[in-house]
Order: sequence, then C-alpha cells, then structure tokens
Amino acid sequence: MNTYSIVLKNAIIGAGAACTVLLMASCTTTPRTSSPQQVATSNPTVTYSYRNDDELIQAGQRAVIYCNQQQTQSQSLAESFQTTSGGESTVTFECLPGSPGAATALARQTASGLNYNFRTDQELLTASKEAQRYSMGQGSAEVISEIVTQSDGSKSVAFFCSR
Repeated sequence: MNTYSIVLKNAIIGAGAACTVLLMASCTTTPRTSSPQQVATSNPTVTYSYRNDDELIQAGQRAVIYCNQQQTQSQSLAESFQTTSGGESTVTFECLPGSPGAATALARQTASGLNYNFRTDQELLTASKEAQRYSMGQGSAEVISEIVTQSDGSKSVAFFCSR
C-alpha cells in the first residue's frame, strides 16, 4: 500500500468519526419536550406563546403560578388567544380576584381520571383549569394530562391527580 492510500484511508476514517460525533451531539442537544415561552407581563396579565396542546396546558399552569406571585387571590382567566401570520399562537391571561370553585360537570370522571372532549384551545384551557381545581380539592397539587387525537380528528384529554 502506498503512502497516498494510507493518508486517504486515514482521512476517510477521521471524517467518518467527526460526522458520528456531530450526529450524536445534535441528538443530545435537541430537547425532547417543549414548553411555552413567556412573551409579556404587565400586572395583572401574562402572555405566553405555545405550539401545541401540551404547551397550552403548561401555559395555563404557569399563569396560575404567576397570578399567585402577584398576590391576587389566585384565579387566572384566559383573556384572549391570537395566532400570528407566521403561525405562532399566543394566549394572554388576566389575574382576577376570587377563589377557585368546584369543578363543573363538563368532565366525565372515571377511575382513570377526568376526561374531556375539546375542539378549541379555549375548551382545552377550561378543562385544564377545572381538572386543577378538582385535584386541589382532592389534596393533589399536580395534574398530569394525556391528550389523544382520534382518527376522525376529534380530541380528548384525560387528567390525572398525582399523589
């Protein structure tokens, strides 16, 4: 084997190793979950951008925390939803005085959790808030959600109170 072949072989091996390292690094730096981004605050409101249903639920949970930190009596309300021409969705919450009420009858409670059907972001957010109220009444501070899209395009969400 001549020197040129050895150099070429080593260059190919080195390039392959470098590509492997870069590929592995790109996999490890990509976040597996996403979260809503807080884009504006002005007491008593907070605005979040979100990309999907899970992020909308997280935004609602963060709005409750934000309102509690503002020392209102802790009830957040979705004030408005917007979608920009670029496809980004935002939701603005207004902190209102009041105390959380009991969960309404919109949910179908089963042994596995609280189940809701929803069509809009507003319906999903309302369901999330009702599930949070219910879980807090059961002594649980955290609510876990599971969203399912049916083959006909309809969506449902199940909420579970963690213990």
